[in-house]
Amino acid sequence: MSTAYYYRFLTLMVSFLRRVGASDNANTYAARAEAVRARFNRTFWNAAGWYAGPGDGDFRQTNNLLAVSFGLAEGERRSAVLQSLERDLRARDMHLDTGMVGTRQLLRVLARHLPRLAFEVVRAPGYPGWSHWIGNGATTLYENWELDGRSHDHAMFGSIDEWLFADVAGLSPGADGWSVVRLDPRLPGDGAFACRASLDTISGPIDVEWEDRGPWIRGRVTVPNHVSVVVPGGAGVERGRRSVRRGRLTEHTIELAVPSAP
Repeated sequence: MSTAYYYRFLTLMVSFLRRVGASDNANTYAARAEAVRARFNRTFWNAAGWYAGPGDGDFRQTNNLLAVSFGLAEGERRSAVLQSLERDLRARDMHLDTGMVGTRQLLRVLARHLPRLAFEVVRAPGYPGWSHWIGNGATTLYENWELDGRSHDHAMFGSIDEWLFADVAGLSPGADGWSVVRLDPRLPGDGAFACRASLDTISGPIDVEWEDRGPWIRGRVTVPNHVSVVVPGGAGVERGRRSVRRGRLTEHTIELAVPSAP
């Protein structure tokens, strides 16, 4: 875990330095990051097809989620880790086996690589998981999966909020200050799902609705007139868009092809 985060800090430094034009320093940190990535793979990759630290024994979700999320696992190794992750989740009846560190990465990784599986994890009844809280009357985030935790207003397992907005609703900034809204929804693709999300950003209010219609997603996003809307190439094919200005807001009606989700 520590080595994975060291690599993450190095890659963040590279992005910061390149942003401010310090290319020589950025190249120094990039070389160090690559050396750490290579050593991480030599040290922790095992013949079973996943990453394990000393004494780990069986598959550990957190170690492998960090490797995928931070870009340490690529190509065939990433595919092998994802297959092992799915097997482990299914063996646990879709219950997560992650603590504070790994839970933050779980839905993020699943949304990008196994989006239908993310919905299965979130919807899985019983302990531990978010549905366990809801099934016992929770309307806020608890500190622990157990129901007797000290705090019932805690952010520790709040990554589900990020998943709902950034992955399910597909909302993320495409430029500084939300002057561009990037739309990349990750729906289950079963033709029976709908969602709506609203955000108050520095550029003004953003409202989006999606309806899953099987091979196509129909959406409506409303943004301030000075804010543009883009759909990244990997999100699916945009079949059509109709835009109508309503006072200070512009309403875009969009249809996207649903990516073939694993």
